[in-house]
Amino acid sequence: MVKMPESRGNNSYGATSTGENDQEITVISGTKYKTTPLPSTQIMVLSIVVVSEPLSSSILFPFIYFMVRDFHLSDDEKDIGSYAGWIASVFFLAQFLFVTVWGRVSDRIGRRPVLLIGLVGNIVSCSLFGMSKTIGWAIGSRALCGIMNGNTGVGRCMIGEMTDTTNRAKAFSLWGLSWGVGSIAGPAIGGYFYNPVKSLPYFFGDSHFFLEYPYALPCFIASILSSISFMIGYLFLKETHPGIVKSRRTKETDSILSKEDGEDDNIQSSYRDITLPSVLIIGCYSIFAFYSLLMEEVLPLYFTAPFYAGGLNITPQKFAEVLTIMGAIQLLTLYYVYPKVAHHYPILSLVRCAFMLFIPVFVLLPELVQWNKWIQLNIEDDNVRYWVFKCSYFSILFTRTIGTCFVYTSLGIMLVTSASSKLLSKVSSLCQCCLSLVRAFAPTVGGSLWSYSLKANLPYPFDYHLVFYIVFILCLINIIQIRYVPYSVSIGGSV
Repeated sequence: MVKMPESRGNNSYGATSTGENDQEITVISGTKYKTTPLPSTQIMVLSIVVVSEPLSSSILFPFIYFMVRDFHLSDDEKDIGSYAGWIASVFFLAQFLFVTVWGRVSDRIGRRPVLLIGLVGNIVSCSLFGMSKTIGWAIGSRALCGIMNGNTGVGRCMIGEMTDTTNRAKAFSLWGLSWGVGSIAGPAIGGYFYNPVKSLPYFFGDSHFFLEYPYALPCFIASILSSISFMIGYLFLKETHPGIVKSRRTKETDSILSKEDGEDDNIQSSYRDITLPSVLIIGCYSIFAFYSLLMEEVLPLYFTAPFYAGGLNITPQKFAEVLTIMGAIQLLTLYYVYPKVAHHYPILSLVRCAFMLFIPVFVLLPELVQWNKWIQLNIEDDNVRYWVFKCSYFSILFTRTIGTCFVYTSLGIMLVTSASSKLLSKVSSLCQCCLSLVRAFAPTVGGSLWSYSLKANLPYPFDYHLVFYIVFILCLINIIQIRYVPYSVSIGGSV
């Protein structure tokens, strides 16, 4: 028997339906369900709206060092790096403090207004940051961006409210795709357009403004893109909060029955009502995000450091090429591979398998140093040596990229599935609060651990192996955590 899936709330978001005989079937917990057509228009609009957050949070990475250097705070490279780290982290610290506030606000006034307010915050704060001439101005503008920005938690909540268990995997794949695009586009815009008087003299060589404010152009471009997102969201994004949607329908139809149906959505809920599966998923999500971001900080140091410093001595240009390829693989996985796999297998099983894949990744990564030495001693042909070593580290990074895509997307889906409609915004904002906290400290912890393990001249396993083994232990904790997550929050499966 084929059943219709249960929807969390309003499900009329412009989805294109197909004939009943042609409709795709999804199996959940042994029961067949008709796959609800994806509300493609609203998912696309929401993706355009939320892409501004990863873009604005990452646009400063290519030029933040040079901006801090131009503040003339210190001539010591270590001090410059410390100041740059604070500027990069203050966005997430501010978001950590205010994201739950925006979650409560979205429960009162709706999801759509909060997203639009966040975009206005992006527009103003990013423009101000580009005109920074002092460390205080830079930190203040980045803090303002974090304070005004609760879009990720609210956006995740909207995805849960406009989908059901049969089409949520595809929706979260597109959500992850928008984050990937923003994370790639941000550094690209920041690196290409900063200091345009020198980098683009044909267009800006005579500009006194950009000579005075060399970091303004990429920030202005980010603000323009956020303005476009604001206009698209204002014109086309629909409200998804069940209580507000029902209230509007009540006013339009003046129906007593609708009023009775909407009363339950006004029942107040608190963070104490969050269920154990949601807590487990948030904990798993936070630990994974911590060591995933820690690795994002350590891997460039490890790959580009010279041999004597425990690195692989790969040029930054070659490593950037590898990262570009991994970015393309990430987008392909999120858009095409993950939805197909999630249709045939429960996403909880996918997460457990992905965590198991990370074990050989974190064990083998530090051994690339010894593997490279063996290749140099035993393979005479330079071309063969180059390709054997490149294929080795490419395979490890490829496995990590695929696993990361599967874990992030699956945990996001299970987080939404684990919460009732009354708790969804609180669960989502709490998760984003935890993620903001780990994003603020993970890069600093990773860089500090790497520097300490090399400077102290410690023996194995406290040398360059130390960071990778700590991450390995955290991965084992994730494996234990995910064993206690019930299959009731999982979706996916084949006919």
